[in-house]
Parts: sequence; structure tokens; C-alpha cells
Amino acid sequence: MSYSDTVRSLSYQPASEEQGDRINALRNVCKDFALAIYTDTRASREQSLAITKLEETLMWAVKAVVLEK
Repeated sequence: MSYSDTVRSLSYQPASEEQGDRINALRNVCKDFALAIYTDTRASREQSLAITKLEETLMWAVKAVVLEK
């Protein structure tokens, strides 16, 4: 990764309409998975970590879409 790639990654990158549609699809899949986690596991540290990691996964997936070259 170059300095210019890092600067781009740290800057606001608006999503196109097509990217927005894909991001919404990713969000919907994550919402479904979150529901499964809450439904099929008991409240616990592990459940909280699973939800946190799901949020993190979505964040990185959205960034991957927006930073496409």
C-alpha cells in the first residue's frame, strides 16, 4: 500500500448508487445474521463479541466496496 492509497483510505469516499445498493445488500445479510445470533445464543460475553465482530465485518466490507478502484 502506498501513501496515496492510505490517504484515500482515510478520506471520505462517497458511494455511487450501484455501490449503495450493494452496501445495503451486505447490511441486510448482516441484520439477518445478527437476528440468528440473538435468537440462537444466550446473552453472554461471547454473544456480545460475535455482534461486535459482525459490525466490524460489515465495516470492512463496506470499505472494500467504496474503495474499489
